[in-house]
Amino acid sequence: MKFLLIGLALLQLASPVLAFGDEGRSQFFESINFKRRRLANQTNIANMNEVEYDRELEKIIENELAKHDGCPETSIVKIGNVQIFLNIQGNYELLGELASGAGRTKAAVRFTECGNEQILSAAADISPYPDIHGPPGSQCPPGREPGRSGPWQVGMCVIRKAYARKINHYYMGAPNDRLSVLDFPSTRRLYNRKAIISDGMKGMSDSIKEVQEAWPEVEEEIERAVKEIKQREKEEIDRAVKKIVERWKKKRLLKTQSE
Repeated sequence: MKFLLIGLALLQLASPVLAFGDEGRSQFFESINFKRRRLANQTNIANMNEVEYDRELEKIIENELAKHDGCPETSIVKIGNVQIFLNIQGNYELLGELASGAGRTKAAVRFTECGNEQILSAAADISPYPDIHGPPGSQCPPGREPGRSGPWQVGMCVIRKAYARKINHYYMGAPNDRLSVLDFPSTRRLYNRKAIISDGMKGMSDSIKEVQEAWPEVEEEIERAVKEIKQREKEEIDRAVKKIVERWKKKRLLKTQSE
């Protein structure tokens, strides 16, 4: 039933009129994270990861499609720790399963044609652990933390800043740029944005939701505050380093004089 509900919501982004190429890839991929976030908040999943787009998974999909001359039957194929969802256009249950699995970390999608029919196939890594029941984002796995960069991350487990890596997204025609087509249809955001929000934002999910409509302005103000704090910290660090260096220079001078 859970998969059916997710699949129904995803269907609008998996219809025959869905664009091919980068636009279609972006729309479908964004829908996956959108539904994962909603699923986490509606069913209290404490460890739901935000998935990243992995171009390498596209190659795995292409290899599997080649085995069927580009016209596969609707099915799921498992290769190692990867699930490949072949020809899942309009299949509510499989679309829902693709969006589920708290431990998933990466996904990809391919749009092809079989005759005059559009074929939608996707792939994702297999969740290495079960869903944990609890407040969304409260039991994130190692290397991840509760999302706080905006309403689109509330309830999700995102890559911790200390472990963050620069990820190139190939959809939307520009690396590192990502369009939030569902949460903010007209807002482009940098996915590798260094949006470091203080611990004071923890536990403020409800407050964030209340200002969702004005989030671009709120986020801008937060980023200005963060920059000011970082600048002050940098100045303090510079002063501390200078003091330490001067102290050691004096120690070395005294040692030289005593020899």
